[in-house]
Amino acid sequence: MKNCVGTRSLLFGVHQIFWHPFTVWCAWFSLFGKFPKWGECVAIFFHDWGYGFGCPNMDGPEGRKHPEIGAKIAGKVAGRIARLLGYGEWAAQLAHEVKELSLYHSTHYAQKAGKPVSALYLPDKVSILFDPCWWYLLRA
Repeated sequence: MKNCVGTRSLLFGVHQIFWHPFTVWCAWFSLFGKFPKWGECVAIFFHDWGYGFGCPNMDGPEGRKHPEIGAKIAGKVAGRIARLLGYGEWAAQLAHEVKELSLYHSTHYAQKAGKPVSALYLPDKVSILFDPCWWYLLRA
C-alpha cells in the first residue's frame, strides 16, 4: 500500500468510502433542495471508487482515470437494481445515465468528451462544507 495514494484516500482519507458519499449526499440535498433519486445515490456512493484499485496518485494520469472505474461500477449496480425492481427495457437506460452521472463528475472527463459536467460535479466539490474541520484535516 506504499504507493497507493488513491487506495489510502478511499479507505482513510478525504474520499473515505462511507463518509465522503454521505457528505456528497448532504451537499446534493442542500444544493438542489431535494433528496437524490436512488440511481443518483448509486452514483454518489460509487463515483470515486476508481481511486481504490491501487491508484498511485490523485492528479496524475492514473488519478485522472479514476472516474472510469467508479462509473463502470455505478452503472452495473444501477442496472442490476433496476432489473430487480422490474424496470424492464428502461434498466439499461438508467444504468447508462448513472454511469454518465458518475463519469462526468470529473471536469477532466467532461472536457475530454466535450460534454458538460454532470449534476454530481457541484455536490462533490461542495461536500467539504459538510465536514467538520477537524475531521477533514485528520483525513487529509
